[in-house]
Amino acid sequence: MNKLNNLLNYERITSFVFDKDDFVSERIITFYQEYLFSGIYKPSAKNIKLIDEIIGEYTKKSKFYDFVKKKLIALELTNSDIDYYHNLDVNLKKMYKEFNNQIQVSNTKWL
Repeated sequence: MNKLNNLLNYERITSFVFDKDDFVSERIITFYQEYLFSGIYKPSAKNIKLIDEIIGEYTKKSKFYDFVKKKLIALELTNSDIDYYHNLDVNLKKMYKEFNNQIQVSNTKWL
């Protein structure tokens, strides 16, 4: 079965236009392509779909885009010995969950 059949965001992600100085987006899009096709990763169909959803949100929602960029840059600056881009499959899932939790909390606050 072709793994692209269930990827709702593939075209959006692979054609995402970003500034030439946007190192974070470049790494995320490259990771996405490697995750799907390189053979380095051995993701399950469930994980492929989740990464497609997360990176799709990155390309669609400016708040999530800004959140991920700020988070990765801050992590990189404070822990220069760790390559946070190496484990994007794990780190993006954590950031997506954290972002959605923050949105949920802000939506449930009482005035």
